[in-house]
Amino acid sequence: MAARVFRRNNGARSVSWVGVVSWWILACGGQLPPPEATGTAAVDRPASTESSTEPAPTRTEVALYYLDEEVVRTSHCEATARVVRVLEVAAADAEAVLRSLFAGPSEAERERGIVSPFERTPNDPNAEPLAASFLGAEVEGETIRLLFRSEAEAYLNAAACAQMAVKTSIERTLQAWGNVREVVYVVDGRVLDEWDA
Repeated sequence: MAARVFRRNNGARSVSWVGVVSWWILACGGQLPPPEATGTAAVDRPASTESSTEPAPTRTEVALYYLDEEVVRTSHCEATARVVRVLEVAAADAEAVLRSLFAGPSEAERERGIVSPFERTPNDPNAEPLAASFLGAEVEGETIRLLFRSEAEAYLNAAACAQMAVKTSIERTLQAWGNVREVVYVVDGRVLDEWDA
């Protein structure tokens, strides 16, 4: 449709409706009036049929298990201190849950005597934190395979108490997160199934 042009009687320059409408849209913050205000009908557009293969991140509450310093000193080495985090993770993202676990307790939690077994190991005082050797997680039904580089053996195959602290912390966290019956530790592509302790 051609734009209408109006001229003043005194021969002033033309003003087009297109220019007036453009100015009006800008003056209104770039918003067109709702359909009922203009007398036009709203158009229903079909919903997109495209689907993403990746689940969208959601806010998920997860329980993480650490050590209670007092319990370790007086009783046993299992992870019993439960803390709660809210993570932006997909429903099936075990890796994000574990990375949050490996990051350790908050300062407030540490002040309450909650400690992480992933920051130091008696087997090698110079070892990096376990998170540095964590490569990822593979979920296969009710089994989770945790993939590590060789440096992780300083934690996973440590002396009995330290080894128990690491494994119970990981396994209780994963069992609280999902339907997990078995955790398999894989170091440099090799399933770790012979333990020194």
